[in-house]
Amino acid sequence: MQPKLYGRCLRSRVLLLALVLAIGCRSSQHPLSSTYSESKSQASPNHIPREGPAQQLLGIYIGTLPCADCRGIRTELSLYVKGPNQFAEATYNLTETYLGTRDGDRTFVLRGYWTILRGNRSDPNVTMYKLSCDEPRNVRYFLRVSEEELRLLDGQQNEIQSQANLTLRRNQSSLVGGYSPVDASNDRVRAAAEFAVADEARRRNQMIRLQDIARAERQIVAGANYRICLEVATGTGTQSVEAVVYQNLKGQYSLTSWTTRHC
Repeated sequence: MQPKLYGRCLRSRVLLLALVLAIGCRSSQHPLSSTYSESKSQASPNHIPREGPAQQLLGIYIGTLPCADCRGIRTELSLYVKGPNQFAEATYNLTETYLGTRDGDRTFVLRGYWTILRGNRSDPNVTMYKLSCDEPRNVRYFLRVSEEELRLLDGQQNEIQSQANLTLRRNQSSLVGGYSPVDASNDRVRAAAEFAVADEARRRNQMIRLQDIARAERQIVAGANYRICLEVATGTGTQSVEAVVYQNLKGQYSLTSWTTRHC
C-alpha cells in the first residue's frame, strides 16, 4: 500500500486537467461585484488550524474529479463548524487520491479553514465555499449548487466549461453520532487496521501480523472513529479482534481499544 502523504495544501506532481489548472491552489484575485461579501473568521486564513475543541460535521462531499495524467482524483471533502450557524473558524479536511499515477495511487490530506462567499461578477446571488490553508495564494472554490452538491470553480470563482465531472455529492450514509458500514478495502480502513496491529504489537512487545479485515464501520466525529473486525496472527495462533481506531483532523491515528472476540 502506498504511504499517505499529509501536508499544508501540498501541490501534487499530478495536476488537474489544464482547464482547471487555475485553481491548483493558486489564485490571482480580481475585484468582485459590489454585492460580494465574505463571512469573517476570527482566525487568520494564513495558517493551518490547530487541533481544538470538537467541531460539528456539516457534511461530507465525495466525487472523482478530472486529472491530467492519472485516471482521476478521488476526492472527499469534510466540512466542520463549531455549531449550527456558527461559521467562525470553520475547518475542512480534504482527502485527494490520485488514481493510477506512475507511482500507483497517491493520497494527499489537506486541512485548513473554509468561509462562505456571497456573489460573484456574473451572479450576485450565488453561494460559494472558499477553502484556504497556510499560504495566502493557496485557495480553492466550490459553488454550492444545493445542500447535496458542490461544484468545482476556477481560481476566479467562475464556472468551468467542461464535460468532465466537477461535482462532489453529499454522502448521506455518514451520520454524526453513529457508526455506518464502510468498505473494508478502503485505504483509510486499511491504514487504521495496520496502525492498530503495529501499536498493539509495540505495546505487548510481541509479534502480531494482520491477516484479514473482516468488516469495518466508521463514526464521524471531529475526525473519525473506525471500528474494525480483524483476523490477526500471533505467536500462539490466529485471533479475531475488534479494534477501534481514532483518526484526528490532521490524519493522525490512535488506538482506542483492542478486544479479543469473535466479531
